[in-house]
Amino acid sequence: MGIREQLKDLDVDISNKCRQIDELKLECSRSERGASVLSNTLSVSRDYIQTRRNNNILVFDEKKNNYDMVLENLKDDASNYIIVDFDGVCFKDTAEDFVARGYTVKSINLMNPEVSDGYNPFAYIRNEEDVNVVAKCIIDNTNSNDSLKVMGEEPVAVKDLERKFFKILISCYMKYGTSKTLTAVVNLLANEDREEKLDKLFSGQFPQGPNEEECRRFQDFKQEAGERYLDIVQSCYERIQFFKDERLIALTKAESLNFQHLYLGKEVLYIVVSSALNYAQLFISMILSQICYTLCDESRKNNKDRMVMIYFDILADVGSVVNLEYLLPQFCQYNVGSMLLVNNFSQIGQVYDKWKELLDSCDVIVYFGAYDELTQGYVLENADSVMIRKTKVMGKEMYKTAALKPEELKRVELNECIVVVKGVATFLSIRCGAVFLK
Repeated sequence: MGIREQLKDLDVDISNKCRQIDELKLECSRSERGASVLSNTLSVSRDYIQTRRNNNILVFDEKKNNYDMVLENLKDDASNYIIVDFDGVCFKDTAEDFVARGYTVKSINLMNPEVSDGYNPFAYIRNEEDVNVVAKCIIDNTNSNDSLKVMGEEPVAVKDLERKFFKILISCYMKYGTSKTLTAVVNLLANEDREEKLDKLFSGQFPQGPNEEECRRFQDFKQEAGERYLDIVQSCYERIQFFKDERLIALTKAESLNFQHLYLGKEVLYIVVSSALNYAQLFISMILSQICYTLCDESRKNNKDRMVMIYFDILADVGSVVNLEYLLPQFCQYNVGSMLLVNNFSQIGQVYDKWKELLDSCDVIVYFGAYDELTQGYVLENADSVMIRKTKVMGKEMYKTAALKPEELKRVELNECIVVVKGVATFLSIRCGAVFLK
């Protein structure tokens, strides 16, 4: 086939199969809610009412090429941002730019608590559901030697008892504690005479203490625990003992953030934690759990025009966010979007039992490369059988289409990424920050 015939075929290919690129560009130009950048040449609108897509983006990346993509997505002034920032790299690179663009910059900063805003988990407890979020977050993101010792053949039953105990204690301290912090709960459990103090607290003899119903709940728990009672109390102490850390005491003694305000004005919140911190997962997952519930609740009252984008980096490293697999599909109706950065399936499976429901809630997939076959298989399952790609003919950049072959997922170049926009098309594109090399 001659050059003219090749060019003619390519022209037909473009007109018949590649109109999706122009349609996506048109979506972005019309959007007042901003756009998410997926590659050097591809963006998607965040206007879910217009596109009928959610704003959840799943990023597979074992080559660690995603940072430029994250930086590009922080440049859209139509959204507010929540950024999980291990070791403070993103804060260092972007905070001054946000200030210059008129954003209010806030941070929960465990690396430098002296410059951190205050975050007290108890400030976001308004009802029994909020109590359960904190209790479940603790159980799902921690282990203890005593917990393993008493579990035996019934780990689920023991965890249920531990969660019940946390719910009772947290509810009690929210109503009657002179210091409404998790540190106060830890201090109670840290005492050698804690059994005596717990019995006294829930004796019903104090006018300003737990009422009859709350005391009965404690006695029912104690009876259900039986001989395991003291081991369970010790296990619960081990799970939260790090709240005696001086950095956490300083950071959680007063609340100055107010997550409800994340919809208002132009705001960015960094969650800055050292990757070497042994309690990082619980701390980050508790913050994100409370943020997700607060944003959804606030949007139910008054659906704000301004979108909030949450960056989970890396999803497995931020711990188990409570009920994320149920919240994620609903995010768009609350003006919330997310970017889930994933290394591979094996890590996600260790954190989330319902990992597939979680990942399926993303309408866009960006694949930089992965070495395990499960990840590659998942991308193939969601991608179109035909992929739009860029090529050069006589030195001119052009688009063409061709079948997506499984082996292509094993040899994605460092400057490339595969983008799956569900219901639209699959693209081979140049990743953010890279150049067209072919």
